[in-house]
Amino acid sequence: MTGLNNAFLPYAKDNLRLITSRHPTGKVIFQDDFESYTAGTLRGWSDSSQSGGSVSPQSTFPFDKIKHLTITAPAVADNYALAQKFMGLSLSRKLGFELHFCPPSTVLSYIRDFWFDIVLYEQATTNAYRARLKYLVSAVAGSSLTGKWQWESGDGVWSDILGGSQKLRANYHHFKMVVNFNKQKYASLLCDDLSLNISDLSILSVTHSNEPSLIAVDIMLYSVGLNSAVLYVDDVVVTDNEP
Repeated sequence: MTGLNNAFLPYAKDNLRLITSRHPTGKVIFQDDFESYTAGTLRGWSDSSQSGGSVSPQSTFPFDKIKHLTITAPAVADNYALAQKFMGLSLSRKLGFELHFCPPSTVLSYIRDFWFDIVLYEQATTNAYRARLKYLVSAVAGSSLTGKWQWESGDGVWSDILGGSQKLRANYHHFKMVVNFNKQKYASLLCDDLSLNISDLSILSVTHSNEPSLIAVDIMLYSVGLNSAVLYVDDVVVTDNEP
């Protein structure tokens, strides 16, 4: 069985709070455990969901402590819920995006896929570099999802990651992606006991307009359309100067 909470001890302590140290980490530039939030209030996060979707702090099933983020995709096929956080541009541009996520057992059959992104915007060049990984569900059995990890190889085009097949349970799972924006390459994908070197994969380059130089991290969830899909997220950490 993968993805149980205690699988990632011991912890490494930075000056703010405890974070996982199963994978080497760089300098923490952002972290959020949602403990200081009240229901319906997103401080610093944007809810960019389509109609019927929502992003909200709740206390239904946290990874630890009391609160977590609940992402609810609308009960419409191909519509999504999107949680987005913007922050200042990093110095090294070697970034990590880490979190814990849980697909609840009551809605497993309604989840189509979910995505985790890091996007780097450059104001001077109007370039945006998008590192986007997706878990695509292929089957549901009992309290488990069967699926595979994919990367965005073209604008809206998805390709399988070699060795990226993985079964997930209705429990919390640890995820981390590392990206080297200097080389415009991915570095690694970690989800529970799945650890992949994906440094041969290139980050997608697109253009943008009217954005300052900044970083965005995105968490997106799609429903198959039969009912609303839900994903719990907790302990989000963004790191700079990754090895």
